[in-house]
Amino acid sequence: PGAVIVYTHTLTNAGNGPDTFAITHASSQGWTVMYDTPIALGIEQTATLVVRVAVPFGVISGTTDTTIITATSQSDFAAFDSVTDTTMVTGEQWDTYLPIVLRKSTWKSF
Repeated sequence: PGAVIVYTHTLTNAGNGPDTFAITHASSQGWTVMYDTPIALGIEQTATLVVRVAVPFGVISGTTDTTIITATSQSDFAAFDSVTDTTMVTGEQWDTYLPIVLRKSTWKSF
């Protein structure tokens, strides 16, 4: 909880001309999803799409989010592709309570 999970994808322009791709998302838990958009590519050119999913604080272990990322051609709206990123929260969340008291040790070594 409170972490940002990073997913990396490769986007390829398989069309017959230069194109720009709009990137959209849908998160099943409504979590914040971040990426750069739009992406302009020449013919057969590729780009790395970095997607960051922010896991909110307070989410309990075992919670799963399914995020669907869709790239849509801006020259042909019928040309699109999607990928699914699944994020599962695991482990325990620890709390820190303040103040933390430090004291000089009186232990002496001889």
